[in-house]
Amino acid sequence: MDILNVWILTRATGMASYLLVTISVLSGLYASIRRQRLQTPGWWSFLHQPLAYWSFFLALFHGLILLYDRYITFNWQDLLIPFASDYQTVPVGIGVLSLYGLLLTIIFSEIRSRIGNPLWKVMHAWSPVLYGLTTIHGLVLGTDRNIGIVIGLYLIPLFVVAILLIIRFVIPKRSGPRAIGNAKEVRDNAPVGS
Repeated sequence: MDILNVWILTRATGMASYLLVTISVLSGLYASIRRQRLQTPGWWSFLHQPLAYWSFFLALFHGLILLYDRYITFNWQDLLIPFASDYQTVPVGIGVLSLYGLLLTIIFSEIRSRIGNPLWKVMHAWSPVLYGLTTIHGLVLGTDRNIGIVIGLYLIPLFVVAILLIIRFVIPKRSGPRAIGNAKEVRDNAPVGS
């Protein structure tokens, strides 16, 4: 495969995967904030899981394409074992860990009804950390990492995710008559698996 094609595919699949996981994280956080405030999560919750799957598939393809890179040679060990690569050991290792973390998050979400909410919540609580690691991976690697639009692609969503995390976990949830009145509606309209 031509070096330029490998580079384009590697960057495109990595950035597309990052955008999809960003929308997945944002939709999950927004739906969670709405549930916390006893409002229906709306269609946001339906985006969350499918986008995580697509992000995983693109990230997997992103890594597999590197096996065809003739400029920087990667082997299976480099792509499967975190921090085994001689090239940019830490950022590549972070990318491998992020991929495994996304896979574990998807698996735990699929078996949520069998493992129960407490264990699922523990696993899901690592999602912001994984998102941060994925952001570092994208910001540090790649020849286009110094281009303003690429930096913005990573930093602006990270900022929005941070704001939603603060809203979700720091700002107290709404209470009062309207919130209490919506509790049954939220419970009855929550999507299966939420």
